[in-house]
Amino acid sequence: MASCEERKCSTAQASLNNMLWVDTVDVCNLKCPTCIRGLRGMANSAKTLPLDKFDGIAKKAWSEGYSQIGLFSWTEPFINPKLHEYIAIVKKHNLFCAVSSNFSLRRIPGLERALRAGIDLLIVSVSGFDQEVYQINHVGGNLVYVKENLRSVARMKRDGEVSTRIVLRFIEFEYNKEQQAKLAAFAADLGIDFETIEGGGGDPRLAPFIPDPDHYEDAIKTFRSGRPHEGVGKVCNLMFGQTPVDADGNVFLCCAFPYYDSFRIGSYLDLPQEEILLRRYSHPYCGQCSAPRRDATPDDHQALLEAVSYRMGQAIAERAPPPEVPEVTPAGPVRRLWRSVAPMPVRRALARL
Repeated sequence: MASCEERKCSTAQASLNNMLWVDTVDVCNLKCPTCIRGLRGMANSAKTLPLDKFDGIAKKAWSEGYSQIGLFSWTEPFINPKLHEYIAIVKKHNLFCAVSSNFSLRRIPGLERALRAGIDLLIVSVSGFDQEVYQINHVGGNLVYVKENLRSVARMKRDGEVSTRIVLRFIEFEYNKEQQAKLAAFAADLGIDFETIEGGGGDPRLAPFIPDPDHYEDAIKTFRSGRPHEGVGKVCNLMFGQTPVDADGNVFLCCAFPYYDSFRIGSYLDLPQEEILLRRYSHPYCGQCSAPRRDATPDDHQALLEAVSYRMGQAIAERAPPPEVPEVTPAGPVRRLWRSVAPMPVRRALARL
């Protein structure tokens, strides 16, 4: 185990930092109505995170005390034909590698290479066992593809070719509860794990509500600094120990919210982790968000103190003196934001934990 000095992080940071969520591409193949990407509030693009940049991100994540990298957040990771190369980089830096997929791809040419590269945890999410139920939420998805891909990875696991933990995840809504038993039996037959999580974002059979820019501009105008959803001694679990990064290498507020300019914190490679935490914690939407809070730990307390001290130019014990923090041009007025208090983004994020 590397020391904090080798990793350039404090004891508190090493204890807290767990997961860095990184999207290597900027696209998803489905149009799920409970996801802002599926609704195309976040438009698909041809962006791909350069491998050399990702190598720097993984190296920095290790140095900051992170233990895992999840190669997903708002995208379908297997659309990246070179996913196995990103996985190899994660493993090169001695980090746990997690991948979550809808698996609804007719062909995944790099599937076996990706597993052999070292995926530690593979989560495959579905919302039904029968196509007519599944497609209500997983719009555009094909269960035939999903099941065939699952059979392929289950065979590799069964034959001892890979040691990946494979989890079939059922997203449960009121209308699809009867599908759970079928999916559990299917997973058992394949010899893979099964779990159920509560679906967020309302009933996917209904028209989704997508707030317009004015909705959030008004919310910013009425911002109050009191943090009404956060009592004394409480913190948000999405703020400490996990950080989302997009295919440009930018950090965003948290994994509950989409990659919109108003949630952009700055370049992960250019900002020290203390500055990232301070900017995220002091973001006006963080104070208004109704995500569940938990009791703050001594490490939460210490990490936040270190972030403030770092901004004041004080060196942090156990690590190097503070570097200069680059100026970041303000993102401008709020234009495209997802609802801060809606259950969909918060439940979606909490389901990962």
